[in-house]
Amino acid sequence: MVRMRGYSKDKKLKRLSFNRKYAVDILLGIKRATIRKTNKGLNPGDTVEFYTKGPKGRLIGRGKIKRIVKKKVSELNDHDVTLEGFSRRENLLATLSTHYKDIKEGDEIFVIEFELERPSISFSKEAFSKIAKLALDKNLKLPQEDLKLLEYFLKSSKKDKIILSTDLRSIIRKVYVKLRSETSPFQLSFPD
Repeated sequence: MVRMRGYSKDKKLKRLSFNRKYAVDILLGIKRATIRKTNKGLNPGDTVEFYTKGPKGRLIGRGKIKRIVKKKVSELNDHDVTLEGFSRRENLLATLSTHYKDIKEGDEIFVIEFELERPSISFSKEAFSKIAKLALDKNLKLPQEDLKLLEYFLKSSKKDKIILSTDLRSIIRKVYVKLRSETSPFQLSFPD
Protein backbone atom coordinates (compact mmCIF):
# COMPACT_ATOMS: atom_id res chain seq x y z
CA MET A 1 0.00 0.00 0.00
CA VAL A 2 1.29 3.46 -0.88
CA ARG A 3 1.79 5.69 2.16
CA MET A 4 2.03 9.46 2.30
CA ARG A 5 4.62 11.17 4.44
CA GLY A 6 3.26 11.77 7.93
CA TYR A 7 0.70 8.96 7.74
CA SER A 8 0.63 6.42 10.52
CA LYS A 9 2.06 3.10 9.35
CA ASP A 10 0.54 1.04 12.14
CA LYS A 11 -2.97 2.46 11.93
CA LYS A 12 -5.16 0.50 9.51
CA LEU A 13 -7.04 3.12 7.51
CA LYS A 14 -10.26 2.47 5.68
CA ARG A 15 -10.27 2.94 1.95
CA LEU A 16 -12.65 4.29 -0.71
CA SER A 17 -11.90 3.69 -4.37
CA PHE A 18 -13.07 5.84 -7.27
CA ASN A 19 -12.93 5.76 -11.03
CA ARG A 20 -9.86 7.75 -12.15
CA LYS A 21 -12.06 10.33 -13.87
CA TYR A 22 -13.18 11.57 -10.42
CA ALA A 23 -9.67 12.06 -8.99
CA VAL A 24 -9.26 15.70 -10.03
CA ASP A 25 -12.79 16.53 -8.84
CA ILE A 26 -11.89 15.08 -5.42
CA LEU A 27 -8.52 16.88 -5.30
CA LEU A 28 -10.19 20.21 -6.07
CA GLY A 29 -13.15 19.78 -3.69
CA ILE A 30 -15.73 19.61 -6.49
CA LYS A 31 -16.72 16.04 -5.58
CA ARG A 32 -17.36 15.84 -1.83
CA ALA A 33 -19.60 12.77 -1.68
CA THR A 34 -20.08 9.37 -3.19
CA ILE A 35 -23.29 7.42 -3.61
CA ARG A 36 -22.98 3.71 -2.92
CA LYS A 37 -25.38 0.78 -2.45
CA THR A 38 -23.76 0.02 0.93
CA ASN A 39 -22.15 2.22 3.55
CA LYS A 40 -18.85 0.35 2.95
CA GLY A 41 -18.49 -0.19 6.70
CA LEU A 42 -17.79 3.52 7.16
CA ASN A 43 -18.97 5.79 9.96
CA PRO A 44 -18.91 9.57 10.38
CA GLY A 45 -15.50 10.60 11.73
CA ASP A 46 -13.61 7.71 10.09
CA THR A 47 -10.28 8.58 8.50
CA VAL A 48 -10.17 7.23 4.96
CA GLU A 49 -7.62 6.97 2.16
CA PHE A 50 -9.03 7.71 -1.30
CA TYR A 51 -7.65 5.71 -4.23
CA THR A 52 -8.27 5.32 -7.92
CA LYS A 53 -9.67 1.90 -8.85
CA GLY A 54 -7.67 -0.82 -10.48
CA PRO A 55 -4.73 -3.09 -9.82
CA LYS A 56 -2.41 -0.08 -9.89
CA GLY A 57 -4.75 2.23 -7.98
CA ARG A 58 -3.14 5.52 -7.04
CA LEU A 59 -3.53 7.41 -3.80
CA ILE A 60 -5.64 10.55 -4.24
CA GLY A 61 -5.32 11.59 -0.61
CA ARG A 62 -6.64 11.17 2.89
CA GLY A 63 -9.70 12.64 4.54
CA LYS A 64 -12.60 12.16 6.90
CA ILE A 65 -16.13 10.89 6.53
CA LYS A 66 -18.40 13.80 7.48
CA ARG A 67 -21.77 12.07 7.36
CA ILE A 68 -23.62 9.15 5.85
CA VAL A 69 -27.27 9.38 4.89
CA LYS A 70 -29.39 6.40 3.85
CA LYS A 71 -32.14 7.33 1.41
CA LYS A 72 -33.95 6.21 -1.70
CA VAL A 73 -32.73 7.22 -5.13
CA SER A 74 -35.99 9.19 -5.55
CA GLU A 75 -35.03 11.29 -2.50
CA LEU A 76 -31.76 12.57 -3.95
CA ASN A 77 -31.92 16.37 -3.83
CA ASP A 78 -30.00 19.33 -5.26
CA HIS A 79 -27.59 19.29 -2.30
CA ASP A 80 -26.69 15.64 -3.00
CA VAL A 81 -26.23 16.44 -6.69
CA THR A 82 -23.84 19.30 -5.89
CA LEU A 83 -21.87 17.23 -3.36
CA GLU A 84 -21.38 14.58 -6.06
CA GLY A 85 -19.93 17.25 -8.37
CA PHE A 86 -22.84 17.45 -10.80
CA SER A 87 -24.92 20.44 -11.83
CA ARG A 88 -28.07 18.49 -12.77
CA ARG A 89 -29.90 15.59 -11.13
CA GLU A 90 -30.41 13.91 -14.53
CA ASN A 91 -26.64 13.73 -15.08
CA LEU A 92 -26.10 12.20 -11.65
CA LEU A 93 -28.81 9.59 -12.27
CA ALA A 94 -27.34 8.74 -15.68
CA THR A 95 -23.93 8.24 -14.08
CA LEU A 96 -25.40 6.11 -11.28
CA SER A 97 -27.04 3.88 -13.89
CA THR A 98 -23.62 3.26 -15.47
CA HIS A 99 -22.22 2.14 -12.09
CA TYR A 100 -25.33 0.21 -11.01
CA LYS A 101 -27.07 -1.25 -14.08
CA ASP A 102 -30.39 -2.11 -12.39
CA ILE A 103 -30.76 0.93 -10.12
CA LYS A 104 -34.34 2.19 -9.68
CA GLU A 105 -35.93 5.23 -8.03
CA GLY A 106 -37.14 3.08 -5.10
CA ASP A 107 -33.71 1.54 -4.34
CA GLU A 108 -31.98 2.48 -1.11
CA ILE A 109 -28.54 4.03 -1.38
CA PHE A 110 -26.05 5.72 0.93
CA VAL A 111 -24.79 9.25 0.37
CA ILE A 112 -21.32 9.24 1.92
CA GLU A 113 -20.11 12.80 2.42
CA PHE A 114 -16.37 13.27 2.89
CA GLU A 115 -13.73 15.94 3.16
CA LEU A 116 -10.29 15.63 1.60
CA GLU A 117 -7.88 16.83 4.25
CA ARG A 118 -4.55 15.94 2.74
CA PRO A 119 -4.11 15.46 -1.00
CA SER A 120 -1.44 13.19 -2.40
CA ILE A 121 1.23 15.66 -3.47
CA SER A 122 2.54 13.47 -6.29
CA PHE A 123 -0.94 13.03 -7.76
CA SER A 124 -1.71 16.73 -7.24
CA LYS A 125 1.49 17.80 -9.00
CA GLU A 126 0.64 15.66 -12.01
CA ALA A 127 -3.00 16.79 -12.24
CA PHE A 128 -2.34 20.45 -11.45
CA SER A 129 0.50 20.59 -13.99
CA LYS A 130 -1.78 19.25 -16.74
CA ILE A 131 -4.53 21.73 -15.88
CA ALA A 132 -2.13 24.68 -15.62
CA LYS A 133 -0.57 23.82 -18.98
CA LEU A 134 -4.01 23.55 -20.61
CA ALA A 135 -5.02 26.92 -19.16
CA LEU A 136 -1.94 28.61 -20.58
CA ASP A 137 -2.15 26.77 -23.93
CA LYS A 138 -5.80 27.76 -24.36
CA ASN A 139 -5.12 31.39 -23.32
CA LEU A 140 -7.95 31.34 -20.81
CA LYS A 141 -8.97 34.78 -19.63
CA LEU A 142 -7.68 34.84 -16.08
CA PRO A 143 -6.41 37.59 -13.81
CA GLN A 144 -2.76 38.41 -14.49
CA GLU A 145 -1.65 37.30 -11.01
CA ASP A 146 -3.31 33.88 -11.56
CA LEU A 147 -1.52 33.45 -14.89
CA LYS A 148 1.81 34.37 -13.27
CA LEU A 149 1.28 31.80 -10.50
CA LEU A 150 0.40 29.10 -13.05
CA GLU A 151 3.56 29.91 -15.06
CA TYR A 152 5.70 29.93 -11.92
CA PHE A 153 4.20 26.63 -10.79
CA LEU A 154 4.99 24.95 -14.12
CA LYS A 155 8.61 26.19 -14.10
CA SER A 156 9.28 25.46 -10.43
CA SER A 157 11.13 22.42 -9.13
CA LYS A 158 9.35 22.85 -5.78
CA LYS A 159 5.79 22.16 -6.92
CA ASP A 160 4.80 20.43 -3.68
CA LYS A 161 5.67 23.51 -1.62
CA ILE A 162 3.70 25.76 -3.99
CA ILE A 163 0.65 23.47 -3.73
CA LEU A 164 0.78 23.56 0.07
CA SER A 165 1.67 27.24 0.55
CA THR A 166 -0.38 29.20 -2.00
CA ASP A 167 -3.90 29.56 -3.28
CA LEU A 168 -2.95 27.51 -6.34
CA ARG A 169 -5.64 24.94 -5.56
CA SER A 170 -8.43 27.54 -5.86
CA ILE A 171 -6.96 28.91 -9.12
CA ILE A 172 -6.66 25.40 -10.55
CA ARG A 173 -10.26 24.74 -9.50
CA LYS A 174 -11.48 27.86 -11.38
CA VAL A 175 -9.52 26.84 -14.46
CA TYR A 176 -10.75 23.25 -14.29
CA VAL A 177 -14.39 24.32 -13.98
CA LYS A 178 -13.94 26.65 -16.98
CA LEU A 179 -12.38 23.87 -19.01
CA ARG A 180 -15.10 21.39 -18.00
CA SER A 181 -17.84 23.80 -19.03
CA GLU A 182 -16.52 24.13 -22.58
CA THR A 183 -18.63 22.51 -25.28
CA SER A 184 -16.10 19.81 -26.09
CA PRO A 185 -15.73 17.20 -23.35
CA PHE A 186 -12.73 17.81 -21.13
CA GLN A 187 -11.09 14.94 -19.36
CA LEU A 188 -7.67 14.40 -17.90
CA SER A 189 -6.14 11.01 -18.34
CA PHE A 190 -3.64 9.55 -15.95
CA PRO A 191 -1.37 6.58 -16.59
CA ASP A 192 -2.15 3.30 -14.85
